[in-house]
Amino acid sequence: MVEPDRMSLLDEIYAYGQEHGGMWNVSPDAGRFFHLMLQAIVAKRVLEIGTSNGYSTLWMVDALEKSGGWLTTLEQDPNKVRMATENLERAGLKERVDIIEGDARTTIQDLDKRFDFVFIDADKESYQHYLTHALKRVRPGAIIVADNVDSHADEVADFLAMIERDPWLEDVRLPYGGGQVMMYVRPGR
Repeated sequence: MVEPDRMSLLDEIYAYGQEHGGMWNVSPDAGRFFHLMLQAIVAKRVLEIGTSNGYSTLWMVDALEKSGGWLTTLEQDPNKVRMATENLERAGLKERVDIIEGDARTTIQDLDKRFDFVFIDADKESYQHYLTHALKRVRPGAIIVADNVDSHADEVADFLAMIERDPWLEDVRLPYGGGQVMMYVRPGR
């Protein structure tokens, strides 16, 4: 459970995103789902592709604080990096997050860590690229979630077909916000 002060901050960040647009935050239900999922799998390392103002980041890193985990997040927009950094500092969680500024299509290729959980929520036309590189950087049994698969169905159609063709991925659709697909990476991949 998220402590009341952090929950108030999450509500504030979400409201800011709704008022000002361009933040593309996940829904509060998706945030709660991520929080519970990370606790359930006792995640230690999480990769987020697309930080925005840090709303989903904060949900996930709060769960990671309980497991002693760490989050790496990739964001291209310097203004969003600044907002996310400020929000994480306000929550007292910045020390558990490594924000990498730059084009995620490139920065993901430089990562040398193994991750338990990956959240993809960036430019939809690059989802296949992100998944290809994420699969090289996850442990067996990892979970990968991609956002906006219903709201941007045309843009992610090839990505969803890629998932269906991969015999090492089991997937299920989630109904939160713009819709997510959750993938389980079978051991042995």
